[in-house]
Amino acid sequence: MSPRRLPSMTELLAFEATARFGTVSRAAEMLNLTQSAVSRRVQQLEDHLGVALFERVRQRLVLTAAGRLYLTEVGAALKMLGEAEERAVATTGPSVFRLATLPAFGARWLAPRLDGFRQRHPEIIVSLGTRARPFLFDQEPYDAAIHYGQADWPGTIAVRLMDGVIVPLCSARYRDALRLERPVDLVRATLLHQLHDPVAWCRWFEHVGSAAARATKRSACSPRRPNRTTASSCCRRFSCSRRSAPGSW
Repeated sequence: MSPRRLPSMTELLAFEATARFGTVSRAAEMLNLTQSAVSRRVQQLEDHLGVALFERVRQRLVLTAAGRLYLTEVGAALKMLGEAEERAVATTGPSVFRLATLPAFGARWLAPRLDGFRQRHPEIIVSLGTRARPFLFDQEPYDAAIHYGQADWPGTIAVRLMDGVIVPLCSARYRDALRLERPVDLVRATLLHQLHDPVAWCRWFEHVGSAAARATKRSACSPRRPNRTTASSCCRRFSCSRRSAPGSW
């Protein structure tokens, strides 16, 4: 009995990318292929399996029940292959340290300092990714993460990095239109809240103090008012999984 032919890696990658983005065009751009090449490989995979993996709904490709099940298994297999490759490379080359960080913090503060770290630790390659919220390290390919907030990330060890400064921001035109000169004037403004730190305004008003500011604070923190914030979080923290990571910062 001859062994069953397995799908090719190119077919699996085309399927995974199309499932992730919901369109062949985005998948083709990510894989650096033509749209016809991606469509052909997905079709070859469906022919090989004998089942439909996608159906078209309003100009998007949506996974069928079989497609969702297959994606779960294929995604796990591709992740294992990627991790196996990193471990194989690590035995003969530099160690790879996978770090997740907030986009703005990574671009403005962390990235400019990576060259100095590389010069001090040429044996370590830092691979950066972006994540806006805490996640499960067992389900993501990261060794550590930098995030805003408190040390309440389950399954991690948190180390405080630095404090931040909370500064209300708006355009000059908006400031002039609402005549914003004092903290209490913000009761007339629409306050924008960050999802990862919804109480930033509350802390800022507590810091400002005064009876007028406290009145504004009650309005800003009321769950019945659909406010939304440009104020940054109080601190940044560094969290890592309980797996060992190469080197130190």
